[in-house]
Amino acid sequence: MSAQNLSLILLGVVLLGSVASLLITGFRRKDPLKERAGEKTNAFVRAKEFVFGSRKAQAFTTPEEAFYYSPHCWLIDVFFLIVVLFVLIYMNLDLNLGSKFATNPKWSDLNYTLSQLFHIDWDYFFGIGIDSAGVPYTFNVSVLYQIFQTFGIAFIGTLVAALLALPFGLLGSHKLFGRYAWLSDIFLILIRTFPELLLGMMLVASAGPNAMAGVIALSLHGIGMIGKLYAEDIDNIDMVPMEGLTAAGATGWQKIHLGIMPQARPDIYSVVLYRFDINVRTATILGVVCGDGCGIGFSLTSLNLATDASKLGACLFGVLLLTITIDLFSSWLRKKLV
Repeated sequence: MSAQNLSLILLGVVLLGSVASLLITGFRRKDPLKERAGEKTNAFVRAKEFVFGSRKAQAFTTPEEAFYYSPHCWLIDVFFLIVVLFVLIYMNLDLNLGSKFATNPKWSDLNYTLSQLFHIDWDYFFGIGIDSAGVPYTFNVSVLYQIFQTFGIAFIGTLVAALLALPFGLLGSHKLFGRYAWLSDIFLILIRTFPELLLGMMLVASAGPNAMAGVIALSLHGIGMIGKLYAEDIDNIDMVPMEGLTAAGATGWQKIHLGIMPQARPDIYSVVLYRFDINVRTATILGVVCGDGCGIGFSLTSLNLATDASKLGACLFGVLLLTITIDLFSSWLRKKLV
């Protein structure tokens, strides 16, 4: 018998023993309140109350009765730890994790690689000078240009998603449309089911590797995510202004413009800025599937760490600079708008 099967058998025995001990405890326990009233109790109910406690409001006459009904939730923690322990043991036996850490890393090679990463190729970063092969750099191959591409893809994708998600957010509000909002909910769930990388792969297969594939991938996934957050924000509005506008004979557009948007606008701005932060990071890796011309992600995967470490360091510095700048700017703008 293999060690993996033996560990699974031991786990099953422990779990069955735990359940059996709870049932035995339930059979042996006696409910003082119900015994006083002459009522019979179910052993399974007593076992459940032993773990979770009684959920009914009861008056106790003695401390012993109160202690009897006190929950023993620590049993669930112990049960969970036992399961996790056996899962870790099974993973170790199946993957043989000890052998993975048996070899010592080559610290000299790691030190050299890190030193090259921090030795940034500024000519490649700004697109000036010549490379190691004697070919002059141009601006359209520089890290700075690829950062602008990444920013543009994230910005356009977020803008398109924020605009197109607004009607779906309104239709998905249960406070406005009641039970009919599930139609928009299902549509938004279907859209955001597919991650951006998978959408990018499908778009590249149909339209070719270009920046437009990245923009469409971010827009489609963003509609599902932003639309869901829009609907939740609209569900939190106060309906009193809407009732006043309805009594005044306002049209549907006037109710949206005067009753909904003034209340939901700060939250909508916050959602869009938060999504823009996420899209900047996502656009960084979209170049992996969308190819050259779709931001800096393609260079991060095409450069060799062993031979192009300084260029890779320039790309990483560009990603860090873009992420920090966008994060600081969006935080400042969020404070001004919200």
